[in-house]
Order: sequence, then structure tokens, then C-alpha cells
Amino acid sequence: MNHNRFLLGNTALLLLAAAFYAGHAKAADLAQGKKLYEANCFACHDSSIHTRKETIIHSLSALKKRVQFCESMNKLGWSDKQKDDVVAYLNGAFYKFK
Repeated sequence: MNHNRFLLGNTALLLLAAAFYAGHAKAADLAQGKKLYEANCFACHDSSIHTRKETIIHSLSALKKRVQFCESMNKLGWSDKQKDDVVAYLNGAFYKFK
């Protein structure tokens, strides 16, 4: 019985640690997103594109798709994490989607 309790306790602890790590591993790096945006996107358009009235971005999903599109068209070779960082930066700085 104690052996089962030991295994159950360790399994629960392992799952908790994995969930904690996964949440932090996915956390966006806003500074990295800003750096990538300024180095790769600012040459074609400045930040006013994100504040114009006739925006085509009306949701977080649309913002993600647009970043993916621009990254692909410019053949930047960003990882999913880098794209997430740029999305998080743009959302935090301009769009404020939940």
C-alpha cells in the first residue's frame, strides 16, 4: 500500500513539474518579439500600420495568420516560438486581444 502511495505521489509531482515547465517553455518573449519585428518588419512598414482605422486584423487568430504570412513571404525562417514572440509583442503593443 505504501508503495502505491509513493508511486502516486511521485507521479503527481512529475505531472505538476511537467505542466509548470510546459507553461513557462511556451511563454512569449516580448523583448525578442520586438527585436525580431524591428529587424525584419519595420523596413517595409512602421508601427502605424497597426493603429490605422482600416485594419485587417480583428482577432488574435488573424494576427497570428498575418505574422505567419509575412514570415513565410519574406522567407525569414522563424521558429514557431519566434513567431509567437512577434505575435505577443504586436498584441501587447498595439492590438490588446484577449
